Amino acid sequence: MRHLHIQKKLIKANYNKATDTEIDTLLKEAKDKSSSGKTAYNGKGISVGYLDKDDYYQYQVLRFYK
Repeated sequence: MRHLHIQKKLIKANYNKATDTEIDTLLKEAKDKSSSGKTAYNGKGISVGYLDKDDYYQYQVLRFYK
């Protein structure tokens, strides 16, 4: 997996209770679900999407509020 330091910090900034394991799982699920256009959701207000085209990739971190 590509270097994900910044993406991990962004998830943690939006949900500071997230564990490293939970963050790694979200990032992996996002990449796995990318071909279907779906995102990974932790059930606690954080959704992560992944896009990959040619040599470029993008993770999107979405924070849902009540």
